[in-house]
Amino acid sequence: MSDEEEMQKYLDEYWTKPSVFGTVEPFCLKFAMDPTYGGYNISKSAYQNRPDIFNLEWLSKETGIEEDELEERIQRMIDKHLIMLVQNPNTYAMGWAIYYWLVDLKDNATEDQKQEVLDHIQNEDCTCSAMAGEGDFDFYGGNHIANLDFLRNMIIKPIEDYPQVNDVHITPVARYLREEKVAQWRAPEGTTRKFYISDEEKEKLAEVQDYMDEKDVEIFCALNQKRPVEDMFDFDVMEEISGIDASELKGNLKEYVEEKPLMIPLVCLNWRKLGLTKRYFVLRMYRMLPTEQKFKVADSLSEYPEWETLWQFTQSPYDFICSAYNELTDVDELRDKLMDIEGIEEIREFDVYRATRRWTCRLDEENDFWEECVMTTDVGIDSVNELEKKMFTDREFDLEDWGE
Repeated sequence: MSDEEEMQKYLDEYWTKPSVFGTVEPFCLKFAMDPTYGGYNISKSAYQNRPDIFNLEWLSKETGIEEDELEERIQRMIDKHLIMLVQNPNTYAMGWAIYYWLVDLKDNATEDQKQEVLDHIQNEDCTCSAMAGEGDFDFYGGNHIANLDFLRNMIIKPIEDYPQVNDVHITPVARYLREEKVAQWRAPEGTTRKFYISDEEKEKLAEVQDYMDEKDVEIFCALNQKRPVEDMFDFDVMEEISGIDASELKGNLKEYVEEKPLMIPLVCLNWRKLGLTKRYFVLRMYRMLPTEQKFKVADSLSEYPEWETLWQFTQSPYDFICSAYNELTDVDELRDKLMDIEGIEEIREFDVYRATRRWTCRLDEENDFWEECVMTTDVGIDSVNELEKKMFTDREFDLEDWGE
C-alpha cells in the first residue's frame, strides 16, 4: 500500500472518524529534512538566470519552438516579471491548515483608509497570499498555520482593530481544488496537477495585453502541463549548478511530486502586470445540505476550465470560492451557471485588481520586492517562528534538552 493510500488510515479504528485538520503525516519527514526539496529549491534559486533549468528539449517538442528561442523567450518573461516559478506544498499532510479570510470595509471608508489596510496586509510576513478588490469584499487573504489562536491574535485581530473595517470572515479551506488554473491536492481523483485553460482563453490572453504574444502564451501553458518531473526540469543543469547528483535529485523530486502528495511545482502568471482582473464568486449553500452533496457540487465546479481558483470551505459562513479572469471569460455566463446549481442560497462577488503575495512571494515589484520570499514557519520539526514563541513558554521549545 502506498504512502498516499495510508494517509489517515488510523481513523478507520473509530466507529465515526474524527475530523482532522492540519495533521502531520509520517512520510513528510524526509521532505521536511531535505534542504533541496528534490532540487526544487535549486531551480527556484537559479531559474531567474538559468532558464535552461526547465527542460527545453521537452518544451520544444511540445510547442514546436526551437530551444534557443525558447530560452530567450522564457528569460524575457522572467526578466519582465511576467511569470514566476512557485511550488504549492500539501499543507494538509504537513501539519498546517489553510485559514483564509474575507475583509469587508465600512461603506464610508476612504481610499486612503483602504490603502492603510492594504499596506498592513502587504507587510505582514505571516500572510501567505492576499488580494485587494472591489465589490462585496475588499480583501481576501490567507495563512498556512498550525493553530487558530495564532490566526486570531496575529492575523485577524490586527485587521479588525482598524476602525474602517466592518467585518472579517474566517474561511478555513477544506478542499484546495485549484489555484493558478492547476488542479491541486483535493481535486477529483486523477486530475491533480492538470492545467485548465480553454482555447478561447488562450486566444484572448494573447490579444488583451502587449507583453506576451501567441508563442509566449503557448510556452506559459506548456510550462504548466502535467508531466513527469524529468520533463519539467533539466536535472543535468541542476547538477551543474549544485554539484548534487542529478539522479538523486530526480529520484527525490519524483517521490515528492508523483509518488507522494507533497508538492506541486507550477509557473504562475503576473496577471496584474498584464492588465487582467479576476471576478471572485463567494457561494453559500443551504446549511442543512449533506456534506456529500456539497462535495459533489465542488466536483462539478472543478469541471469548468474557466476557474482560476476553486476552493471549498469548512466551518465558514460560505461554502465555496471560485474566480475567473474578467478579460478572458464571460463572467455573466458563469454567474448564470452558478445560479442554476441546486442548493446555492447566496452568491456574493468582488473584482480583484491586485495581489500582494503569492504563497509568501511578494508581488509588489513597484517597491523592488518582486519575488522576495519570507517563510515564517519551517516545514522541519526543529524550528519555530519567533511570533509563535511569544505564545508559549521557553520550555516548550527547548527541543535540544529533550533529545530531539
